[in-house]
Amino acid sequence: MVQSVAEHAPATWSNYWQDGNCLMFFFPLGFYYTLVHKVTHGKLFIGMYGVFIIYFSSCMIRLMILMTPCMCLMTAISISNIVRRGTKGIRH
Repeated sequence: MVQSVAEHAPATWSNYWQDGNCLMFFFPLGFYYTLVHKVTHGKLFIGMYGVFIIYFSSCMIRLMILMTPCMCLMTAISISNIVRRGTKGIRH
């Protein structure tokens, strides 16, 4: 397969690191909280969106721009669960 434009090339791990930066640490934990821990329809939708967008962004680097909102949502879910568990000890 010949890529006519650089935007159509497959993404590399360095592209994910450049675009995601520190969000990459919490992104896999967001998958856990959406797809494994107390699954609801909303969490399942966000989790499946994450799975599909990771696949499609790995096929074409142009689709990395669609991955950013999903990465922000997954990171927010994981950080909110971490903070909730951390403050549970403070409240009691």
